[in-house]
Formats: sequence, C-alpha cells, structure tokens
Amino acid sequence: MNTLFALLGVGLAIPAALCAQERAASDASRARGVAYSVTMNRLSLAVQCANKRGRIDITEKARGPIVLMDSIDFAPLGEPGDYYLFDNTTLLLVQPRSHSFIAFALRDGAYNFDNGRVGWPTEFEIPMRIQVDTVKPAAIAASPSRPDGPIQVFWHLDVDWGLPTFDIVSRGRLSAIAAPAGEASIARWVEPTLALDSLALRDSTWFPNERLGLTSVTPLASRSGARTTNFTNKNHISALRITEVDRSRFALPGDFTETRRGSATPPMQPESLLRWRAWP
Repeated sequence: MNTLFALLGVGLAIPAALCAQERAASDASRARGVAYSVTMNRLSLAVQCANKRGRIDITEKARGPIVLMDSIDFAPLGEPGDYYLFDNTTLLLVQPRSHSFIAFALRDGAYNFDNGRVGWPTEFEIPMRIQVDTVKPAAIAASPSRPDGPIQVFWHLDVDWGLPTFDIVSRGRLSAIAAPAGEASIARWVEPTLALDSLALRDSTWFPNERLGLTSVTPLASRSGARTTNFTNKNHISALRITEVDRSRFALPGDFTETRRGSATPPMQPESLLRWRAWP
C-alpha cells in the first residue's frame, strides 16, 4: 500500500512540476506594457510598447483614389498585415509577405512630463487653408515624387484635447533622417508611445484613460520644394491600457532581409541588426 501511495505521489508531482515549468516559460515570454488603438482619416493602427520598444500594426488602410494635401501623400508604405518596430533610434517597416524590412534612422527623440519646449521652434505658422486633391494612382506614378528626406514631428499628449481647457501630459519631438513623407503618419506615434509606456511605470492610475489625444505638427516641404507647410493633426487615443505583451512580437524575424531605399540611409550595421533580432 505504501508503495502504491508513493507511486501515486510521484505520478501527481510530475504534472505539477510540468505545469510550473509551463507557467514559468509563459511568464518569461511575456512582459508588462501598454497598448492602444488609433483611427485617422485613412489609416487605423494597433500599438503596443514595453521595455522601451514598440510595435505598430496597420489594421486598416484606405484604398482607391489618393488624397494629396499640399501635393503630399500621407499614406505610409506599410499595408494591412505589415507592422513597424521602433525605439528612439530606429523605425523598421516589417513586411511579412516578402520576408523583408526597411529601416529608417531616427534622431533627436525626446519627451518630458513638465511641458518643456526644448528643441521646439518659437512658434508655428499654421496655414489657413491646405489644398486637397484627389488623384488616381497612375497620376502619382507619372509625376515627380518627393525625395526621401528628413521628417520632423513636434507633439504633445493632451487630456480632454477636444476642449479649450485641455491639459498637456507630455511634450516631445522626433526626426527621421530620411523617409518618404507618408511615414510621418507612423513616426508621429513613436515618442508619444514611449512616453505612455514610461507614464505607466510612473503613475499607473492614468490607465485606462479615454480622455487622451495626440496633437502633432509636421513641417514638410511640397513636392516641388517651393514651400513648407506645418501640417497639424489631432487624433484620439482609444482603449489605452496596461497589458501583458508577447515579447516575440517585438523582435525582427531571423530570416527577414533588409530592403534599401536609395543611398540616403546606410544599411543596418550587424550589431544593430542583431539587437533587433532579440527582445531588448
């Protein structure tokens, strides 16, 4: 009888040990982070961030005619099913269909929680009117495109941003060294997301919060370079929450190769590539 109980005890202990191992493995594969979603005029995104690394999934992108604002197409290169990985130095467009990625170097990324304006212009000239044109894709292909160039974004996260009495939670800036103008639609979310991830660690009582929005200004030259327009955007942040994220979703797959866009951005160095292949 004692032998039988001993055998039963061993038999019960093994599944318990296996369950503990599985729980430990599950815990190791996940991390505490923040998540939210945002819908713009022609683009919807799902955003996650943890441990100073973020991911932006394109969930919807409008098809059909192209809308130009002062001759600029603000549609990013990414399509539904693609996603972007980022930190404060790099923005990667990852394209699973082609097992490839495009790297955009970032600089001057900074944010604060005291409404500081370091690195900001004294003021922005906001245009009274922006010319909007709807064109067919063939017309874009036949016309000269804006060359990949620098993109600057100045932004602040606001509470009750739709009201005149809104409060600023965080303010910051970011530059992409060389990227198509449409990538501004993605780049504007990089530093605000890092700020929200930091805020979750500083004061988690902000989450969930349906009262937050992003105000951003992006100065961009027209295709001809004749003038620069300060494009202003206000976007509501939805379903902001603290959550557990899957760490594997924040690493660049090992078999994906880099696609270059001209000579403006040098290829990624091996040590940088190795860093993106793993969780930070």
